[in-house]
Amino acid sequence: MKRFWELIPENYRRGAIAVAALVPVNAALGLVGAAALLPLMMTVLDSESLPYPRQAVILAVMLLIVVKNILGLGITWVQNRYLMALYRNFSSRLFTSLYSRGLLYIKNQNSASMTFNVIGVCYNFVMGWLGAWMNMIGEMLFVFFMLVAVFIYSPKATLLSLAAFAPVLLLYFLMVRKPIKAINREVNNERREQHKLVSEAFRGYSEIQVNSALPGIRQRFGTHLDRVSQLRIRVSLIQNLPPFMLEFCVVLMVAVIMLLNLSPGSENMLFLGVVCVVLLKLLPAVRSIISCISAITANQYSCEVVADIEAGSAEESAEEDAAPMGFEDNIELRELSFRFPEDTADVISNLNLKIAKGERLGIKGRTGAGKTTLFNLLLGLYPPSRGAILVDGKPLTQENVASWHAIVGYVPQNVFVEDSTILENVALGRNPESIDRQKAEQALRQASLWEFISSLPQGMDSRIGEAGCRMSGGQKQRLGIARALYRNAKVLFFDEATSSLDAATEKEINAAIEKLSATHRELTIIIISHRESTLAFCDRIMEM
Repeated sequence: MKRFWELIPENYRRGAIAVAALVPVNAALGLVGAAALLPLMMTVLDSESLPYPRQAVILAVMLLIVVKNILGLGITWVQNRYLMALYRNFSSRLFTSLYSRGLLYIKNQNSASMTFNVIGVCYNFVMGWLGAWMNMIGEMLFVFFMLVAVFIYSPKATLLSLAAFAPVLLLYFLMVRKPIKAINREVNNERREQHKLVSEAFRGYSEIQVNSALPGIRQRFGTHLDRVSQLRIRVSLIQNLPPFMLEFCVVLMVAVIMLLNLSPGSENMLFLGVVCVVLLKLLPAVRSIISCISAITANQYSCEVVADIEAGSAEESAEEDAAPMGFEDNIELRELSFRFPEDTADVISNLNLKIAKGERLGIKGRTGAGKTTLFNLLLGLYPPSRGAILVDGKPLTQENVASWHAIVGYVPQNVFVEDSTILENVALGRNPESIDRQKAEQALRQASLWEFISSLPQGMDSRIGEAGCRMSGGQKQRLGIARALYRNAKVLFFDEATSSLDAATEKEINAAIEKLSATHRELTIIIISHRESTLAFCDRIMEM
């Protein structure tokens, strides 16, 4: 309960108390349903002792069962609605938490595993762990209420009921619980590997196909499938042993009671009927308790993932568009150094540089010289190991980096493209209803992409497929430029934007950048390239 309380966000704790209060109510409704069977039994065994007509008793019982089930469904709806609200909160917060840890952290993680944690593990925690706890406590309360009620009627019936279930529960706790926990942890590890393999196979389709690598990948995927299947079969077998034993114990107990009943009188028959009702009602409750324990054990690992969420709700973590940072003079790199956490040597060491507003700066150098690392530092995606980056004399920090991002545009070698419309890609991350279509059109024209857009049947509303598969490399680069222009960027970063293009397309993109540079002299352009032709329009070139 302490672990549960620590993991629940503070603004959801009042709801947790309200939902928890419904658990004993639901258990009491279960007791009412069981008690309603006794008058029906009496109409069969001893109808003469009933103070009301048989038809009235049957009708009243039916009405009671209907009301009880409606209330039970209502409580279930409230509980599930709360659990799904928790799932949305945990999943959103984990996504935000992982994303906010920055590029260095994300590069050191497996994207498929993070995706699995955000979507799958959060759901397993809420429904498989919290939900199982809630159901188990409800069933245990029901069992307790039943045993108390039966004890009032007959202590002997209570002892017989306990004798039917206690050995199986004891066996489960001693022999079954730990193996299920270990097996389910292995199952989840195998599922992560499956998720990673499938994601990588679809992402690297071309290379896999050309290199005839599919058979090997399919074999590895099949190995994981076989392992998961074997583990699931073992879990299913182990989990079904207690229910089989429960049913056997119940039948055995009823047989013993019948053999010990020496007189067939109505009183003994009523006692036998009560015991049978109790056993038949307790049987599914005890089976449910065992299933809940299995689910809690299997999903225990999810607590570790959810506990890793940084403090703060998803709503608090979500940032609105930051106010643009002022930029009127220069960008200065002062004694800038950077080293990756796992490395012992600096990638960049004591770099001093001033970039004036409106300047066109070219950066060239051999592969591995630190050009892209420098861009990530200038973009605020990496924190400097030493030194500082200043914009108009103001240090760039994690507190103001969002304001810096509001005035910069970034066109990498491989432009990120969503599987959505061209319009939505130009105004990346914006609500479709709030996009300024006229402004988007202007940005596309300035990026020399409007001729292509005009040729499409749906124009800017045309979908361009996953990773922009319906666009050429040059068109995606122009889309990246249009995206920066739509955001009114004051500083443009081009990171090897033409290196993967053919000579003709590279020439077109260079012409588009030069035209942009000539018509927008207020723009500061910083461009990485290993080709002199791409840097020809720059005011100066720095070699790393």
